[in-house]
Amino acid sequence: MTPARVRILVADDEETVITVLTGALRSEGYTVFTATGGEAACATADREQVHLALVDLTMPDRSGLEVLKFMRDRVPAARVILMTAYASAETAVEAMKLGALDYLIKPFSMDELKLQIRRAVGELALTQENRALRRAVEQTAVGEDLLGQDKAFLASVDLAHRLSNDDSTVLITGETGTGKELIARLLHRGSARRTGQFLAVNCAAIPESMLERELFGHEKGAFTGADQARPGLVEAAEDGTLLLD
Repeated sequence: MTPARVRILVADDEETVITVLTGALRSEGYTVFTATGGEAACATADREQVHLALVDLTMPDRSGLEVLKFMRDRVPAARVILMTAYASAETAVEAMKLGALDYLIKPFSMDELKLQIRRAVGELALTQENRALRRAVEQTAVGEDLLGQDKAFLASVDLAHRLSNDDSTVLITGETGTGKELIARLLHRGSARRTGQFLAVNCAAIPESMLERELFGHEKGAFTGADQARPGLVEAAEDGTLLLD
């Protein structure tokens, strides 16, 4: 990854720290975003999809550890380096357990910081390379159960491969027996959701009065005989793919 492609968030409640770090990082060619509080840091990390965050441990609104937890959940691929002038062994251990890349004690040297950033960028580049290689291997296996030479068929398969990168709703049309479910499975196996469930639902086989309950589930006591809560098919397919036939 070239520095220009690396997006770094600097979050600190001291404007002087932000100014110094931002200047140093931009001089190295990195793209830098700034935040002066925990809430702003979380919002920026979520909106800008940063690769790396330098986060002060003590900030208004949300602490550095809270920002770290937020990024772990919302931007799991990003690396986080915590900064603090008030170090403690307990906090350092907790930060590492939560997934922090490192824990820098203020004042730290710019050489030390740049070394940590190069380390983080190297890890990111390796992760992206491994993901690309894994995806290439999987793409060669996807579609082995789809055979044909018709131009329209091959165009549909190619479109499914390209759409599998997009996390959106897809409408598949065609006559009975033309392989609509196979195309749906092709989309699923080529997507980032492939580790989740693939659920195919024959909607016509579900009575109209029960369709909403099957799709969205119900809570305990919602109706007579509902003695326990039951998740619906939409919830069951979360992080996977739901085919409504």
